[in-house]
Amino acid sequence: WHVHEIITHPQAINLFLAFLMGRYSDEVLCVSGPVENHLLKTKLIKPSKLTVLHNGITPEKSDEKQVEELKSEFNVDNQSINVGMIGRMNAWKGQNDFFNAMEVVLKDNPSVNEFIVGDVFKGQEWRKNELKEKIDNSDYSDRIHLVGYRTDTNNFYGLFDVFVLPSIEPDPFPTVALEAMSAGDPIVAYNHGGVTEMVKNGTNGYLVNVRDEKAMVNKINKLVSDDSLRKEFGSKSKEIFDNN
Repeated sequence: WHVHEIITHPQAINLFLAFLMGRYSDEVLCVSGPVENHLLKTKLIKPSKLTVLHNGITPEKSDEKQVEELKSEFNVDNQSINVGMIGRMNAWKGQNDFFNAMEVVLKDNPSVNEFIVGDVFKGQEWRKNELKEKIDNSDYSDRIHLVGYRTDTNNFYGLFDVFVLPSIEPDPFPTVALEAMSAGDPIVAYNHGGVTEMVKNGTNGYLVNVRDEKAMVNKINKLVSDDSLRKEFGSKSKEIFDNN
């Protein structure tokens, strides 16, 4: 078995799958340590059956010319500080938490732009519409960019000065965080799931308590207000990615 998920609810499904793994598997490959720990808590699988095997990626580097084209597309200048997230728009990726936190960041920092990259599954367009309405009613709507689905996300990592992972449920091993690290972005994330194995708190980013939007604001503000800290953390992100 190869497990890529942390099923928090319904617990009946989590326990049922853990029982099947414990009874019938020869070995269970877990995509991250938090996935392994989540299975161990069920007490239905012997620890000896579990092995952590992280996913790897071959990062696609951003193209400087295309990053400049993105700046033109979204009307941001070279003095702007760009804070963004990338992810499918659904119930747990945290777009609303990100929006709420960034309302304060945008108020405090006139040079900051916010980017929300990603789209919804068919039939869930209401999620995007609700978020768009919030953005339209924001005092800072001219600096909030609801981007939608893109195939050039590698260039957005090059555009971002700070990457945020606001998933409100534990993301087993978020590829977007790896991609951001490969691009040299500092990261602010909720302190759960696989990102806890990527972000060394206070070294290449910050981990804050889940759903603590005030703490998220504090850490984003700390990074956007300190050029040298952003560069230091971004360099560490790249170094950690390259060495692991």
